Amino acid sequence: MKRILISIMMLAVMLSGMMNVHATEAQIKVELRASKSQIQVGETVEYTVLVTGSGVVAMQFELRCPAGLSYVPNSGATPENLAQKLGVPAADWTELSKMFTFYNDIGINFAPGTEICRFSCVAQQEGVWAPELYELLPFDENFEEFAPEFQVQQVRVSAPGDQIPATEPEQPADPVVPQTQPTEPESVDQVTEPSTVPVTEPVTEPD
Repeated sequence: MKRILISIMMLAVMLSGMMNVHATEAQIKVELRASKSQIQVGETVEYTVLVTGSGVVAMQFELRCPAGLSYVPNSGATPENLAQKLGVPAADWTELSKMFTFYNDIGINFAPGTEICRFSCVAQQEGVWAPELYELLPFDENFEEFAPEFQVQQVRVSAPGDQIPATEPEQPADPVVPQTQPTEPESVDQVTEPSTVPVTEPVTEPD
């Protein structure tokens, strides 16, 4: 019964898209942005999903975390009144399945960098990690899937207590100018006086 209802909903959206004679080519960019680029094991990083594009009727994805990151329970959420702001019937985050879904009967436009959801992860082990938006499926106004442009920011995780290198660029070192040490004059005591050679007078023999 559930499959029948889903099929009916999909058919309705398809028919609506087919009747839309002004359908435009769908283009969308999805960005997964991290709040930090470097953390240590046990620390938390927040991710934000940002969307830019137009002509999208529906989109969904399931969050999957790699071995080095774990999802923080109940951290997933959408911005307040997201569906109302987008003008769509539904734009929701489902905590149980860790899935985001939105749909509409016609294509909508996302302003540059529109936030659709955010969540947090805890670092579990060292390495370079990033969550996966599994089965990221946007649909155009003809209800056909298309490949979105996708960007993800990785996070480098280090061991607890390790010093996290500064992210600011290093300043070039000042050139080393060799300095000549001035030669101090010798003290008076150290000055060697010229030696005096005794002059021997000739000896005059008596007549």
